[in-house]
Amino acid sequence: MPRARYLHTSSAVGGEIWVVGGVDAFHNIVDQIDVYDMLRDEWITFHKGLSSIKLPNNKNYGVMEHCAFVFGPQLFLVGGFDLNFQSVAYTIAINAIQSMIERKLIYTVRSSMNVPRGACGVTQFRDTAMVAGGFSNEDGFCEAIKSVELYDPHTDKWLVMQTPLKIGRAKPNLIYLNEGENPVVYAIGGEQRGVFDSETGICKGYNLGYENKEINTLENNKVLPYRLSYPVSQVEIMEIEEDMYLSTWRVLQRKIKNYDNRMHYTVSSLPSHSSLYFIGGTISHVTKKKLKSGNCLGCFVTSSHIMVDDVTLERNDDLHLIIILSIVCACLAVTATLLIFIVRRRKLKKRNEDDVHEDVIDLNENDALTRRPMEWREESVVI
Repeated sequence: MPRARYLHTSSAVGGEIWVVGGVDAFHNIVDQIDVYDMLRDEWITFHKGLSSIKLPNNKNYGVMEHCAFVFGPQLFLVGGFDLNFQSVAYTIAINAIQSMIERKLIYTVRSSMNVPRGACGVTQFRDTAMVAGGFSNEDGFCEAIKSVELYDPHTDKWLVMQTPLKIGRAKPNLIYLNEGENPVVYAIGGEQRGVFDSETGICKGYNLGYENKEINTLENNKVLPYRLSYPVSQVEIMEIEEDMYLSTWRVLQRKIKNYDNRMHYTVSSLPSHSSLYFIGGTISHVTKKKLKSGNCLGCFVTSSHIMVDDVTLERNDDLHLIIILSIVCACLAVTATLLIFIVRRRKLKKRNEDDVHEDVIDLNENDALTRRPMEWREESVVI
């Protein structure tokens, strides 16, 4: 690649890979856009890159930790953080094919998201893009965002889903699996930092010994590196309803094995396979105890681990549990009905026996039963 960068995106469009945004080693946003031509095995650079995109407020565009997705020849850049670490909601559509022909960026500024966010997750299905999670500078990059938005590129509209994520998470892996009649989206991994207290400006709950220090004020935490992040181990699933905006999320019962203390990993899937591939990532933070041995507080241990897991089994386990509970409830209902029937039958039988007993003549020892012979009597009938 022509230049080093991270916190960028890479997207395949028309046989080429577009590498956009991110920062260099000095944390400056990389303006150039590098495109890799796979057939010719060469790189083409747009030197007038992101800064050539003019925003409605006449500001130059530059972005890191954004989301990217592709529809046809269009490469969409969404959200992210700008030069000043401000979370943005811009949507930029670059016509990748036409740009390569003319050797200059051909773009349009589309409608913005409803919630400015960086470090978001994205996936696509049914000509729709889904963006979820992330961080915002409005609370000092503290509380991970739960809201989920859907984008229709044909109408250029962003709509917020009625049901957000159950667990706020930044940098989540959103995976779409088309499982026959029941397509689903998984939200896997990601990170969180704490719960924001708007009265004090303190990020509470997850900071490692920073809660009562001056460094943890909202003003000081405008800069991203001051925050410590912690992994989200729970997996969420959304079964896509006919009306997508009414679909709901639920948390799976089991966690991903061996990945409950990891974050910053990627998850990939194959269209014809239900397995998911978990690749790399970082292993939580170095603790204060390890700091004494020469390691830095808040540093990450990187991983080369690759794991294959079938999360659909976890989903099926949940479904099986629901089915088993349904069967047990049905059996209990049938048993209760039979018990009620038996009790009522016994009560009815006892009541009948009591009624017959009242009609029987009680004979005491002093009672005499007078027997009279049967008398025949003739009656004349007038016809």
